[in-house]
Amino acid sequence: MRSRELKGLALAAAVATAAPAAPARACDSSSWALLTRGQSGTLPKGAFRLDLSFRYTDEDVKLQGGQAVADVYVPKVAFTYGSIWPAFHREIQASESFVQMDLGYGLSSRFSLEASLPLHTHREHTLAHFGITQRYSTQGIGDALAGARFSVRPRFVAGFAVQLPTGRHRLDGDFDGSILDPSLQPGSGAFGYVGTLQQTGRFAALDMGWSVATSYQANMRSDLDYRFGRAAILTVNLSRPLVGKVSASLQGKLFRQTRSVYLARDVPSTGMTFFYVTPALNYEAPGGVSVYGYLQLPAYRYVNDMQLAPRASVLTGLSKTF
Repeated sequence: MRSRELKGLALAAAVATAAPAAPARACDSSSWALLTRGQSGTLPKGAFRLDLSFRYTDEDVKLQGGQAVADVYVPKVAFTYGSIWPAFHREIQASESFVQMDLGYGLSSRFSLEASLPLHTHREHTLAHFGITQRYSTQGIGDALAGARFSVRPRFVAGFAVQLPTGRHRLDGDFDGSILDPSLQPGSGAFGYVGTLQQTGRFAALDMGWSVATSYQANMRSDLDYRFGRAAILTVNLSRPLVGKVSASLQGKLFRQTRSVYLARDVPSTGMTFFYVTPALNYEAPGGVSVYGYLQLPAYRYVNDMQLAPRASVLTGLSKTF
């Protein structure tokens, strides 16, 4: 019973540590997915973990600040001309999906290596300008993440990872043939640095596990002189067995991202603060495979200027430790 609870808690703590919805890409980084699943602990020495997951976010909530509006106008980052054209696009709807592979290996009982790669990133935006509505779609490999986790003391783990610019960030195809907006690109074109902390514990009387985790991601500039905003996440998670091999968890996640910067200027309609409530289920299948599913529901949404915000996100996958 306790073993299943701890496994469920570990999964819920790994989906908790990771970046914004379009156009600022707040919820699409590999670290975001890891923190939501709660995989921020260390592995036993010699253990190898493979995780495959799929996540989808629907972004059609039109906001100005925290208020609903009828239309959302966002800028075009005109890389060709080295300028920002404010309120250029009317953004109608957006979505993004990812197929991600996560790997972990225990070098010792206190030190683990990790790597994450979005094997397939798909983004779609429906925009209107000059009275013409167009749908833009991009896909490709996303930015990889490589790092390590270290057990500072029992139940307290620190981690550090580097985001690698493995995804393409210069795809063209805008209405004028120019480079598409950074929010549509599979990759960022820049390095990023992610630090994480996680504390876990247990309420024995309630047969319930808990975890508190936090992460901070500092993004660097790309060769286009564009930098995505820095992102901070705080999560609190509760997990307990339900019946048989099924456990459940409930997570609260606060996400904050600063504005993106282009040519040392703040980019309008970037940066946001969201609070998510995330119920989840985990099933310990035969063969030591964990099957999990998460539904991420925004309970609070605030954006800088005008932006599309997420309506809901779904994350599902399976994990096995060898």
